[in-house]
Amino acid sequence: MDEDALIERLRRRVGTAVPSPVTAERLAAAEASPGCPLPPLFARPYREVGNGGFGPDRHPPWPAAARVAGQRP
Repeated sequence: MDEDALIERLRRRVGTAVPSPVTAERLAAAEASPGCPLPPLFARPYREVGNGGFGPDRHPPWPAAARVAGQRP
């Protein structure tokens, strides 16, 4: 799966349940705080999908029961 397909899959998975994507200015300010840019694939979801709300605790890739058992369905 390439990066574009990964971003599209994330976008479909979260739908509209996340805050709007960040602006280029907000992302630049976030990168300036620690003094280094975010890795490109890490920054893309914030620019293209939403400003958070899509991490592993929000949208797990498999059902919670399977996570507890330590297995994927």
